[in-house]
Amino acid sequence: MAKSSGNTGLWIAGIAGVIAIGTWLALGGPQRAPDDSSALPDSTAPAVSPAAAVEQAATPPELTAKSGQHRIAAGGRLAIDRADLENEAALAVDLELADDARGTGERTVRVVSTDGRRIDLTATPLPGTGTGVHLNIDAGFLTPGRYLVEIDTVDDHPLKIRRYVVEIR
Repeated sequence: MAKSSGNTGLWIAGIAGVIAIGTWLALGGPQRAPDDSSALPDSTAPAVSPAAAVEQAATPPELTAKSGQHRIAAGGRLAIDRADLENEAALAVDLELADDARGTGERTVRVVSTDGRRIDLTATPLPGTGTGVHLNIDAGFLTPGRYLVEIDTVDDHPLKIRRYVVEIR
């Protein structure tokens, strides 16, 4: 009778893994959506420096502020040029916030800069459902840099705050 080895299970598992990978690759391997051209190199695209690529990734165009009403999506970012605030007393911002999180009264908001400055504000609920809250940030407080906007919520969540980012360029 032949002597059995203790490593037989490992050999079987290894062979099964190789067969599974081979089958996966034979059937097409990783699938990519037809419109996903971001993973493919484009020889006609201009070269982008690593710093510019980080800036483009950090500030999606749909979240960049233009003139008019400023709104920040839940967990989102607003980027605005300092020159746009020169003639303004305050930056008026609407924060997207679910109705069950915003409650019916004013909410406490903290705006903290990366250099440690902080102001405490209040945000008022906007009329209607799914509209969020409104706050005004003193334009004198906003110098070029990034700011964390943190709002207290009333929802049943272990961490009863939501965070947003404002970037002044």
